[in-house]
Amino acid sequence: MTGDGLGKFRSAVEHDEEEDDMLSNILLLSALAGFLLPLLLGLLVSRVKRGKPLSGFYTRPLCWGVTPFALILFVWEIACMGLATAAAMAGEATDKHLMKGLGAAASLAAAASMGFLGKHGVHTAFGVSLELAYHVHAFFGTACLLVGAAHGIAAIAVEGIEKNLRQTRLLVGLIGTVLMLIGVLPGLLHKVAPRCMRYDAFKMLHSFSAVGYLFIILHVLLLAVDKGHLPAMVALALNGVALVVFCMQRMHALVSTRRVTLVRSEVVSDPVSTHLDMDLRAPGFRFQPGQWVRLHIPSLGMVGHPLTIVPTDSDEVLRFIVKPFGAFTTAMMSADLTGKAIRVEGPYGHPGVAPALPWASAVAFGVGGVGAT
Repeated sequence: MTGDGLGKFRSAVEHDEEEDDMLSNILLLSALAGFLLPLLLGLLVSRVKRGKPLSGFYTRPLCWGVTPFALILFVWEIACMGLATAAAMAGEATDKHLMKGLGAAASLAAAASMGFLGKHGVHTAFGVSLELAYHVHAFFGTACLLVGAAHGIAAIAVEGIEKNLRQTRLLVGLIGTVLMLIGVLPGLLHKVAPRCMRYDAFKMLHSFSAVGYLFIILHVLLLAVDKGHLPAMVALALNGVALVVFCMQRMHALVSTRRVTLVRSEVVSDPVSTHLDMDLRAPGFRFQPGQWVRLHIPSLGMVGHPLTIVPTDSDEVLRFIVKPFGAFTTAMMSADLTGKAIRVEGPYGHPGVAPALPWASAVAFGVGGVGAT
C-alpha cells in the first residue's frame, strides 16, 4: 500500500472511531438524562400535590412493600443502566467501549443508591416511605457493586494489571471497588444470617462503602480531568450532588440528635413473651404515631438502633416496647441505664394517616408483635 493509500486508510479509521465515540457518548448522555427524569417528575408531583394526599399509585404496596411507583422506577432505572451498557455496543463494540459502558452504568447505580438514602431524598419527592427507600438503596447499591466489579475486571483485561497499579485514576477505582465490597458484603450476610453478623458489626463495616464511594468519585473526577470525557463529567456532577445532599443530611441528623433521660425501665413477662417497657423524657420532641427513631446508648453499642415510638399521654415522654432479639436489645433488658448517656435521632417515617383520612377524628391500629410500624 502506498503512502497516500495508508494515510487515507488511517484517516478513515480515525473518522470511524470518532463516530463510534460520538454515538457512544450520545447513548451514555441519554442514559444519564433518563436517570434524572424520575427526580424531576417527583419534584413536579410534589409541587402539584403539596398538602394533598398522594394516590395509591405511590403509597399502596403490591407485594413485599413495593408500590406501583417503586416497581416502575426499578424498571426505568435498570433500563437506563442497560442503555449505558449498550453504549458499549456502539460501532465495533470494542473491549474499551464495554469498559466505558459498564463504568457509566455503575456510576448511575451509585447515584441512585445515594439518592434514596437519608431522610430527604428522591423518595421524599414522591412521598415514598424511608423504609421502602432503604430497600431501593440496597438494591441499587448491590447493582453498583456488581456492575462496578465487572467494570474493574474489564479495565484489568483492557489495560492490564500493571498499568492499573501504575496509573493513579485506575488504582483509585480499584481501591474504591474493594472498599465497597468490604462495606456491602456484611450487609448481605446480616440479612441471610443475622446471628452470624451482628447489626452493630454490619453498620460499622458498612462505613467502608462510604469511603469506597469517595474513592469512586475521585476516580471519575480524575477520568473527567484526564480524558475530558463528557459522560464522566455528567456522572461526576450527578454523584457529587447526591454526595453533598447526603452529607448535609448527616450533619443535620448529628446536630438535631438530642440527649434524653431515663424515666422508667421495666422488664415485663407474660405467657407470650418477655419484653422491656422503657420511658424516656424528651421535652419538645415532636413525632407522629407510627414514626421511629434511632436510639443511641454508647454504653451498650457504638451505633444507633431503630425503634418505633409508642405514643403516651405525655408530650414529653417517649415510650419504647423492646423485645430481645440481638445483642443490643438483649443487653437493654438487664442494663442499668440510670444516669447513662442516651440519645435519640429522628423522628423518621411518613405514616401519612392524617392526610389520607381527613374525615377521621381518631384512628385505631390493630398490630401484632413488637415494633410494628
